[in-house]
Amino acid sequence: MNYASPMGDRHAVTIMPPLHGGMAGMLKRRGKRANAADASDYLRVGFHNPDVRSQRTSVNGENVRPVCDTVDMENETVGTKLVAFKARSGLSLEKIAIAMGLSGRSSVQRLFVPHLDKLSAEDAFRLADALEGLGTPPIERAEITALAGLPNLFEVAPNPALAPRYLDLPRDVPVYGTAMGTYRDDENNPEIEQAFVDPSETIDWFNRLPAYANREGIYGLYVTGSSMEPRLDEGDPLYVDPKRAPQIGDDVVVYLMRTLDDDHEPEAVLVKRLVRRSATFVELEQYNPRLTFTLELRRIKAIHRVIPRREHNGVR
Repeated sequence: MNYASPMGDRHAVTIMPPLHGGMAGMLKRRGKRANAADASDYLRVGFHNPDVRSQRTSVNGENVRPVCDTVDMENETVGTKLVAFKARSGLSLEKIAIAMGLSGRSSVQRLFVPHLDKLSAEDAFRLADALEGLGTPPIERAEITALAGLPNLFEVAPNPALAPRYLDLPRDVPVYGTAMGTYRDDENNPEIEQAFVDPSETIDWFNRLPAYANREGIYGLYVTGSSMEPRLDEGDPLYVDPKRAPQIGDDVVVYLMRTLDDDHEPEAVLVKRLVRRSATFVELEQYNPRLTFTLELRRIKAIHRVIPRREHNGVR
């Protein structure tokens, strides 16, 4: 851009336009952000470090330096790897949060930022539960837990013969038959899915995982319906512990009081997430459709804790 000086055109000075101002104009023409400040933020999205400054050059296409050259792909952070896992899984932040048992996208945004350099073991296990098996190629648990410095329990065994093999584990955890049903709450809401469980009918047997070798009473169920997707998909196997008290945020199997006295009738249950409990009621949540509702304790026979996969010690 040429500006005339007080000494005349003979002393005209060529001044380079501000970098962000020029880019803001370009972005505006492309229907993007319209001012320099927003353009600066726009350029920082993705893997770009906010502290990186582009080099100014003359307006010569051959000399313009691509913005992507400022990214050091050889020094990926935990955050950039998690962003890549998110893209590979095809899930939104909202769906990842739900699958992790969290309230919403704001609960996981802190994990998917390029500057994240550390992942806690708890977050790693939750993420592994949410993303395992998704994408192409399928995401493996070890890929995510490794970001928290957690070893693959079976790769580090000093002797491969000492590592328990899944097929060698005893199959003595009974799996009870389940059937779909619809539960109507006090507001006659028909969108709450329930199941019917028949403890007198064993339809299958799960392997007893090493973590539960001495734990009595554990049983298995298969998920019915889609109300807990994407956290629990229809057909997923569940290990259920009737003796360990569930905590807020756990998935639970809520047994409802019988309306009939026939002990041979299937038990009506709700497989939901425990949100809150008081002296008179519990608050439960399902994800599809998204719904939170309360249930009076007088209508509850028992609440059993669903054992999350992060407690399976990596054995499937």
